[in-house]
This record gives sequence, structure tokens and C-alpha cells, in this order.
Amino acid sequence: MPGGLFDRNSANRAAIRFIAALLLLGGVAGLVLVLMLEAGTEGRSHPIFLVCGLVLFMACVWVGFGLWRNEERYKLWAMLLLFLQVPNIEVQQFAYQFYAGSGLFLSFQSGSSSRLGFDFEIASALKCQIPSGADELVLGINLLALLAALYLMKKPRLKIELTETLKAE
Repeated sequence: MPGGLFDRNSANRAAIRFIAALLLLGGVAGLVLVLMLEAGTEGRSHPIFLVCGLVLFMACVWVGFGLWRNEERYKLWAMLLLFLQVPNIEVQQFAYQFYAGSGLFLSFQSGSSSRLGFDFEIASALKCQIPSGADELVLGINLLALLAALYLMKKPRLKIELTETLKAE
């Protein structure tokens, strides 16, 4: 499709398709997870959690499908969803973690023994607790989501565009 996200080269096409697949498959896995947890809980979860989970993971499916189809308008939505996946925070009064598809986490844990660690997950998750009841402080970032969002933000390189223009002439 002329004017879409994939115009520059095949490496760009593969990267965008990889991001789209993570969002799409992660969104489907997240939807299944939310619905299974809701069906399996003895006491129903809070309706706000259920709605937030369904909306976030449905948005991942919708945006992933749009990126896969090379539609430029989904780029901003993808960046928003990816930036929502970057923070990993757990303190005594609050905990937040969201990722769809996979995550490469760099985190610092402080408590009885402080440590810095890397974790790689192939899954989907949504965690938002107030209060969290955590005894330790956890601060981290999802490097995969951050890199994917930054990749989508980058401006097209003028050199590539000029080369393609010259080839077309």
C-alpha cells in the first residue's frame, strides 16, 4: 500500500510486523486470561478491573491487526499501548504492570536483599492493585515495549527516502 508504514524497506516491514504480532497475539492471550480469571474467581473481580482489562487487551488486538494491515493511523495507538507497557512499579500502596505478548524487564528490587535483574516473559499480564501490600519496592521497565515504541516514533531517514525517489525516476 503506497504511503503506508512499510514503504521504506523489508527490514522495516519485518519490524512493524513483529510489533503487530506481539500486540495482536498478546491481546488475544490477555483477553483469554481476563475472561478465564473472571469465570474462575469465587468472588467476582471489581467491574472496573474487568472493563479495563477487556478494553486494554481488545485495543491490543485492534491495533495489532491495523499495523499488520499497514495502516498508518494505528501507529499512534500502538505507541500509546506500548508506552503503557513500559513501567513496572510495586510499592506498598500501589502496584502496576501491563504487557501484551512479551516483555524484557530490567528491574530493581529493594527489600531484605536488593537486586537488579532481567526477566523475559512470553505472556500477557495486567496488574493494578491499590494497596498492593508489597513488602518490597520494585521499579522496572519493559525494555522490549520501550524499544518498540521508540522504533515506531523514529522519523523516516531522509537518505532512504531520497534513494527510493531517485530509483523511481
